[in-house]
Amino acid sequence: MADGNVLRFSVLGPVRAWRGEKEIELGAFQPRCVLAVLLLRRERAVSRDEIITAVWGDRTPRRAAAAVHTYISGLRRVLDHKTSKIICLGRTGYQLAPGAYDLDLDAFHADVATARRARAHGNLDAAATRFTRALARWHGEALSGLSGPFAETERALLAEMHLSVLEECFDAQLKLGRPEPLERLSRLVTEHPFRERFREQLMMALHLDGRQSAAIEVFHETRLLLDEELGVEPGPSLRRLYERILANTPVTEELRPVTVPVQLPADVADFTGRAQYVAQIQRILGEFGAGRGTAPPVCVIAGAGGVGKTTLAVHVAHLMRRNYPDGLLHVDLQGATANPMPPIEVLARFLRALGVADRDLPRSESERAAMYRTLVSGRRLLVILDNARDVRQVLPLLPGDPENATLLTSRDPLVTLPGAHRVNLDVFSASESATFLTRITGTRETHGTAQVARYCGHLPLALRIAGARAHLVGQTLTVYADRLRDQHQRLAELEVADLSLRASFGLSYQLLREQVDETAARAFRLLGLIDAHEVTLGVIARAADASAEEAEEVVAGLTRLQFLVRSGPGRYRMHDLIRLYAAERAREEEPERQQRSATIRVLRWYVAAAQCAARLIQPEDKAPVPSDEIALPQLVTPEEAIAWFRAERQNLLVVVRQGGDLPEAWPLSCRLVSALYWLFRADGQFGEWAAGAVRALHAARAHADFAAIAQLTDQLANLRLHQGNDAGSVRYLHESAHAYQRLRDIRGEIRAQINIGVIHHRMGKPAKAVRRYEIALDRAEKAAYPRAAAYALMNLAAAHRDQGDHGAALDSGTRAISLLRDIGDREGEADALDDLAKTHRSAGRHTDAVVAHEAGLAVVRELRLRHKEVALLCELGDTCLQADRPSQATSALELALTIAREIRDQYGEGRTLLRLGKAAQALGDEAGARRQWQAALRLLQAGDTPEVAEVCALLDSSIRAR
Repeated sequence: MADGNVLRFSVLGPVRAWRGEKEIELGAFQPRCVLAVLLLRRERAVSRDEIITAVWGDRTPRRAAAAVHTYISGLRRVLDHKTSKIICLGRTGYQLAPGAYDLDLDAFHADVATARRARAHGNLDAAATRFTRALARWHGEALSGLSGPFAETERALLAEMHLSVLEECFDAQLKLGRPEPLERLSRLVTEHPFRERFREQLMMALHLDGRQSAAIEVFHETRLLLDEELGVEPGPSLRRLYERILANTPVTEELRPVTVPVQLPADVADFTGRAQYVAQIQRILGEFGAGRGTAPPVCVIAGAGGVGKTTLAVHVAHLMRRNYPDGLLHVDLQGATANPMPPIEVLARFLRALGVADRDLPRSESERAAMYRTLVSGRRLLVILDNARDVRQVLPLLPGDPENATLLTSRDPLVTLPGAHRVNLDVFSASESATFLTRITGTRETHGTAQVARYCGHLPLALRIAGARAHLVGQTLTVYADRLRDQHQRLAELEVADLSLRASFGLSYQLLREQVDETAARAFRLLGLIDAHEVTLGVIARAADASAEEAEEVVAGLTRLQFLVRSGPGRYRMHDLIRLYAAERAREEEPERQQRSATIRVLRWYVAAAQCAARLIQPEDKAPVPSDEIALPQLVTPEEAIAWFRAERQNLLVVVRQGGDLPEAWPLSCRLVSALYWLFRADGQFGEWAAGAVRALHAARAHADFAAIAQLTDQLANLRLHQGNDAGSVRYLHESAHAYQRLRDIRGEIRAQINIGVIHHRMGKPAKAVRRYEIALDRAEKAAYPRAAAYALMNLAAAHRDQGDHGAALDSGTRAISLLRDIGDREGEADALDDLAKTHRSAGRHTDAVVAHEAGLAVVRELRLRHKEVALLCELGDTCLQADRPSQATSALELALTIAREIRDQYGEGRTLLRLGKAAQALGDEAGARRQWQAALRLLQAGDTPEVAEVCALLDSSIRAR
């Protein structure tokens, strides 16, 4: 390429571009920011999401992705030249074409590297010249004019690098006996008053210029400033220089040595994602130097085995290595092994790397630590302490100078390490997992990648093993995913060459036994038998058969070694693969009887907890709660009960299934399923409950447990009734009535009579329904059972209404509302108000009907009964349609549709679509009405509901009218 066509970029000042000598107009702030991201991440592809975060931070606009595409297109238009493409789009993002441009930052690094080589060979004159040339490439503040978290972070890192190179340049000039930096150093000391190195160099320059008293005055000013502002004395290097100036001895020998250790391992070629973690660590390590205090920055990357701590630490160190011109020290402390490295041995390694001969090594650990801190004082080094065991191992290895930084990795978060900042590393996101697997295998399989990532729980080590093993055996990820499907064989599949997930987890497990205790290890094993994704203190206590106090100690030990991670207040999460490992250890080390006992204890705890919650939602549920259970949820209101249930829903379903697998646990499973009915009902999630209920009912029938049969068939009947499945409801109701009779449970029989009446009523037999309701009402009043009496009256009102007797309907409905309010049954009150609204509607009193509807909706919204809200909104829609208010009906029904879809209530969704079709028809949108009815038919046909015939008739009529 001819010189006139060379593309040049500048970031050491404003972001600018030239083609030859002609500057290129880059446009506004956003395109420049996009270009800056590509330039400063030029060694890899940058994803669109990373660009969006860099440009807008947390304030991402709605069409950010489209905006990025626009900016990239604009940059390509002005940067591309003939056939050369500058910005390339690959599988993982955008990248500038290597070798197609020059960058002032690259030239700066090249000059600095040349200067350091010259200095290392003793050619200080060449070093000073090259350092000066490097610094001349800066034109003000880096990335000036750009804002946002990316620009601010990168600008701070580049500014620190600039100051560091200034120090090196001044070092070379002063060692040559040149006081030229004097004027600039005076200005820099004013701009960076707490940066002792500049003050030290200013004193040297003054002394070289023959101004000894002025140099001494700088020291006294420094001492006064540090004492007043920070409460500390000047550092040892500055004090030693002061003493030499007082003694009028040569000072240039005090310049830092040229030994620059670089022990950093190679970065991994397929490093993926982690952008937020990288930025967080860079911010932490960037907090040193002028004005930042006297403590060196320390960052601990904590996480479970296999989560990628070392890979992240090494990657960040490579990104920041230019910020540490005096070296990078690295050591694997082997903290997770049986033989961690002792600090005295690590100090010997570091001292040798810093130029200390073996004969000069002190004998004791404390003396070595003191020499180490002395040698690194006044320098800028990054120390990477990988795989630390505990604070005791780490403390002697920490530099004391604020110019140095330490990056640690550990399975233990090292919470007692003074002044440390912690980064708790989690597993990959789904997109990061997909990208990582694609890079390992070299192929893109959307389905297979997603399956393998899910079975690996997005754990980086597991993904690396899976990708390598699939590649090794020549299988696609889709085929290999089938081998991972069996969770009992999954850990065996996740081994290849010298990589083993079991071995990684095993190291942490051994640490648990050694550093915590056997109680925690046993709790870990038994928790692995519970398939719950999250656990609470009560579950941990029951699994381990421990007291609440003992369970708290167990939690502390398990969270410390990352076996458990806090996922919310009082809630803890165990990674799926760690749970499989724990279950393996339980099967190996625990007698089978103990394994079964742990599951039963947890099941019993969930029964008690669910009964506590159910009582708040359904006060009539009198199932006894065991008094000996510990750490039960402290619930006071129905809202708290529903919130607890939502948090525990998946765990409850898992425990029901696990309990059903143990023959001796069927009574507990039945009790738990029955208690959960009220919780699932309140949340509108019947479908998830039904499968467990049917399974529990089979067990109850097999053991002739009529109490369980009665309760479960009663609840299943109500479910089928809600779903519009009258035939299914009748079968369960007859079985329920028979079971209540066997138990001589009068209240149960009364409820069965009312429900059978409801079925008669729905089947168009109101006279039969009235007889059932009147019998139930009479028996409820004699048995002092006001709740059943109220429900009998409410249903009696509906039957009278359908017979055209609005007066009797109003009387029965009003009596029902009064009874329900007396006993505090708010849900029943909402039902009765809704029924009263129907009576008003039937009588043509639409305004009164709307008032009653709104009153009922207010109650269900207060109780957060979302499935009931759908039903009541449908009834409000019917009233508005009958009153010839289709627009108002549409508003209510659209809200009902949204809620029904959110809670996955297909029957409610189908009923709502049926009514929305009627509203559309009333508004003259016949095509829209047909679309709604067709959608409703698909949903309602699946449940064989009575509305199917009505929808078919409406569709036929609409089609004939076309």
